[in-house]
Amino acid sequence: MGSGFSIPDNHVFSFVVLTNATKVPDFASPIELGSEFCVLCNPHNDIGIDWVPWVGHERSRQIATSNFALGIVREISNPDPLYQHLHKLQVELHMLLSAIFLQGFPDYGKGFFITGAKYGGDLYNVSSSDRILERKNPYVFAKPLNVDQIRQAIGMLPAIKSVYQSDDTFRLRRGFGAWRIATEEKFGDERLHQCIRSLEALVPPDKGCNANGFANHCELFTGRSGTSHRLLQDLYRIRNHTEHMIEIAEVFFADRPERDRKRLVWQRVVQAELLTSNVYTKIFSEPLLFEQFGTDSQRKLFWLAAKKTPTLWRNQINLLEVLDENFDFPSSFDLESTQY
Repeated sequence: MGSGFSIPDNHVFSFVVLTNATKVPDFASPIELGSEFCVLCNPHNDIGIDWVPWVGHERSRQIATSNFALGIVREISNPDPLYQHLHKLQVELHMLLSAIFLQGFPDYGKGFFITGAKYGGDLYNVSSSDRILERKNPYVFAKPLNVDQIRQAIGMLPAIKSVYQSDDTFRLRRGFGAWRIATEEKFGDERLHQCIRSLEALVPPDKGCNANGFANHCELFTGRSGTSHRLLQDLYRIRNHTEHMIEIAEVFFADRPERDRKRLVWQRVVQAELLTSNVYTKIFSEPLLFEQFGTDSQRKLFWLAAKKTPTLWRNQINLLEVLDENFDFPSSFDLESTQY
């Protein structure tokens, strides 16, 4: 792609487009990140395509009102079979979006994909789909998304792609899949449940695994202290109660007023999400850690070494400090209708 943005000839493209996005970069012109990736803040004008004949009036209206798009534009030497090129590109863009969401979710109205090809000067197979991670949570991941985070996500992409291309990455693949499920869960306790499952994929599957064993392993990520240990035990026990359809607020916070119960439940949800996202971001961002966790056989060796050298995991996350930075439960929020 050149200095001014356009869809070049003999290229396939895929964009994820967000409407009414907040906490996203605000800039006047497109930003190109390497040879294939770009970020747009005015997709309708920047892409410069008459969308109506391809995706209809309603989708065209949504594109016209969108304020953020992330795209991959890739050269192809032979368009046949075109559908394979487009499918591969959309899968890759979905992985890139997941890498961005590991670092924080922007709030947005609607998200969708736009995919197509330009070959021989003409457009082909331009289509749109709604297959995108949707997140409606106004009090988690308060930090705005910036271009540096997008660059980091692009750097994580090769590791994420390789997880889905190897037969020896079962637990890491399933664990990352559990995190993706967590991001789409409507209920807070279900999101926490999937986050803890995602972490369980990374730690040794001890026989008779319990809250204490889970906490012992995960203190590698948080640092060892009585507070961290008790908090990790709480997260695991909430995961178990959710698994058995038990009302967690009444079990864990029965002595607190209703409003405080919901706030405390959501605090635990946020802590579980931040811990899980932090761990997977580090694994996908740091080549040495990815090598140690990337395959099931290497992961087992890592934990054997970690028993002797707990400093193998650097820059541990403080779940109390990070909560203050990323949790905003507004007093005006309608707690009576909040799902947990």
